[in-house]
Amino acid sequence: AMVGMEIRVPPGMVGVSNGVPGRMGPDVYTWSETLPVSTYHVSLAVSNYVIIEDTYDGPAGQIDLQHFVYPDLVEEATADFAVIPEMLDWCGEMFGPYPFPRQKFGMVLCSWDQAMEHPTAVTWGDMLVTGDGQFEVVVMHELAHMWFGNLVTPVDWTHIWLNEGFATYIEALWVEHAYGRDAFVSFMNSHDWGHGYPDDALIRDPSRSWVPYYFRTIAYHKGAWVLHMLRRQLGDEDFFASLRAFVNDPDLVYANAHSGDFQRVCEEVSGQDLEWFFHQWLYRTTYPKFRMSWANGETDGQPEVRVRLRQEQVPDLTDGDVPYRVPVELWIRGSGIDERVTVWSDQLDQTFVFPVSGPAQD
Repeated sequence: AMVGMEIRVPPGMVGVSNGVPGRMGPDVYTWSETLPVSTYHVSLAVSNYVIIEDTYDGPAGQIDLQHFVYPDLVEEATADFAVIPEMLDWCGEMFGPYPFPRQKFGMVLCSWDQAMEHPTAVTWGDMLVTGDGQFEVVVMHELAHMWFGNLVTPVDWTHIWLNEGFATYIEALWVEHAYGRDAFVSFMNSHDWGHGYPDDALIRDPSRSWVPYYFRTIAYHKGAWVLHMLRRQLGDEDFFASLRAFVNDPDLVYANAHSGDFQRVCEEVSGQDLEWFFHQWLYRTTYPKFRMSWANGETDGQPEVRVRLRQEQVPDLTDGDVPYRVPVELWIRGSGIDERVTVWSDQLDQTFVFPVSGPAQD
């Protein structure tokens, strides 16, 4: 075993850890995690648990589902966790089989208001058990970590977005799958990262000793938005192929990854050079702020719209006032005109000219 756990418990208690069970009570519980896991993923939980058991067989493989819950929350937990087989179907199709074959997957309750993605035994705060699926996206977040974080683990906390940004965007993808595009847009807007993080980069500063700094919301929210922007850059086919290739790369599975490894995978899948993309969104400490002005005009009798687009963000700590490279969608409307055009803003001050059939209007 990579990790073995022997848990001696008082009468009536149940001990839970990662991996596969050995002796299961009444006074000693043993567990073995036979696959590599990082040190921070080793878990131990003891309570007077009731075990809710089910089996799963689908795109993610064959899995024993075992949820360890408090006796007074069995009904609510059963309802909240009923979505997990459907989530496993979706994850199996998206990312590949469950990364811990022939091992359980389960939620393990504790007295808490949060959750932690311990492999095969997710620690789940009892305050998240409501019986009405209120925290469904958090269930998805923790399940996503089995692939993104547990199967492929960041080299260090400076690359924590590889865990948290990915699991957050997979929440969004689940919402898109289960509830439609409008719900997805609403989810992403609620995770807007742009306004609260001046002078901060997604790749964290390794000199910082305050642990919560590494887990600030930027890792979750900006991380998810960077993946959403990457999805636009690559297109759905190459984007989803890149996610799958990342968590199936033989050099990365059951091992550690740097953000550069993800960039490499995306470049191999798409054939694009993405250095500009990853540099500006991972290492720069600001974000582009646009000022737009426009006017109707004509050249040789041909009506046109002239749009001036300026980037007015403050110089950043990494690249100074080097302009960002960003696609900007413009919507031109007027009498008989209704078209959307995408331009690339890659200068601090640019003017674009669009031939039109008549004057544009506000």
